[in-house]
Amino acid sequence: MELAKRLVEPAGPLPRKAEADATHIAFASVYECDYLLTWNFKHIANALLQPVLYQIIQSYGYQPSLLCTPEQLLTGYGHL
Repeated sequence: MELAKRLVEPAGPLPRKAEADATHIAFASVYECDYLLTWNFKHIANALLQPVLYQIIQSYGYQPSLLCTPEQLLTGYGHL
């Protein structure tokens, strides 16, 4: 929960109204999920926010989960 709170303003990149999104992101990393699949482009699958989110997650000693849409994940493995 500490990591989730850190992802939210005023110190983090996500707005206060995105607390649930911050919790999803934090839990996926803490529980070592390889991927967090979402259609939420505003706060989770947002290419502009991801570097900052990943940096914060790593500062807590966790490996960030890859934040992407199901389509992005499937497209990435279409050659298999």
